[in-house]
Amino acid sequence: MKQADTNKDGKISTDELNEALVTAVFTAADANANGSITFEEWQKVFPEVTKKKFMDTIPGDNEQFTLVESLAYCKKHKTFDKLMNRIDSNGDGIIDKAEADKFQQAMQKAKGSNETQKLKTLTN
Repeated sequence: MKQADTNKDGKISTDELNEALVTAVFTAADANANGSITFEEWQKVFPEVTKKKFMDTIPGDNEQFTLVESLAYCKKHKTFDKLMNRIDSNGDGIIDKAEADKFQQAMQKAKGSNETQKLKTLTN
């Protein structure tokens, strides 16, 4: 969680959490590390996603998306807001060390074969 604290104030804001999580998921899915994710790469991380659903979430019609596009999508659709609300137990809009520790414990207990799937379990 220290990596998410980009301004080094000892707390994680909603924007910092979103950027850290989107980047982590993107990196996990970008198997060939070329800076874009195809349906085939995405499906290896999220096998339940259909081609139609994938195409409906990406901008344009080039059948892939970049990290910048992914960050914009997740910010617009508030993808990780539910998770932020779950982690931020005192509702002050930031994640402190105690809340981060509690989240890491939840990740360890979450179901999934990798960090991305465990994260998905916690966001549903």
